[in-house]
Amino acid sequence: MDIEKFESILKQIKVLNDKLEIKKLRGNNDYNLFWALLDINDEVRLHSRFIYSLLDPNSLHYQKELFLELFIKACGLENFGLNLQTAKVYKEYKNIDIYITDGTKHIILENKINAGDQEAQIKRYIENIQEENNGEADICVLFLSKQGREPSDYSLSELKIEGYKILDISSNEIAKFRAISYKK
Repeated sequence: MDIEKFESILKQIKVLNDKLEIKKLRGNNDYNLFWALLDINDEVRLHSRFIYSLLDPNSLHYQKELFLELFIKACGLENFGLNLQTAKVYKEYKNIDIYITDGTKHIILENKINAGDQEAQIKRYIENIQEENNGEADICVLFLSKQGREPSDYSLSELKIEGYKILDISSNEIAKFRAISYKK
């Protein structure tokens, strides 16, 4: 490569760097106000609150059920049958990180960043929703983690996961299941 071509390439790189610097000054950068105010691993005050604020159709984002609909699609639950127009979203409902219901369909969203699983946690959540609905609840458990892992046996108690189902000790389906990840 001759010196003139090399100098030309260096000038082009300088022009691109100058343009990139202008973009950064105009807000096209990786600054994140949430990380400045809260710990990046704060599951309850950062991640769950943020997710709740997007999923709640009555939130101040003025998008009604749009974000909830996109979330349902991203989780592969389009056929679950949740009525988006009547759905209500709750945070920390009976210790469930995020609870979504239309009165007939129920989604339990457990958000795990770095916290360990609690004893019989998933089992308790399912039982609470079933009890509130006289044992006739159509439930889906979403387990959100960094890598999309499943809950531990400790959290499931005597329940087990087979494919997209949570089964009781008699192998009866008591809830649908999806492990979802922040990566996706």
